[in-house]
Amino acid sequence: IEGLALLLGVDRFMSEARAITNLIGNGVATIVVAKMEGEFDESKAVAEYQEHFKEPALARI
Repeated sequence: IEGLALLLGVDRFMSEARAITNLIGNGVATIVVAKMEGEFDESKAVAEYQEHFKEPALARI
């Protein structure tokens, strides 16, 4: 029983790690497919990124 509680406790953190990995993977795949299809406008993406992060230190890619 104690082992099961330990596994369930660890699974909570692993679930967070899986969710973050999935989020990053989906974002990367979206950009890759858009670039392959010629639909990705890099200058617009950079402008949106810089608008969101107005702090100059954060705006560099």
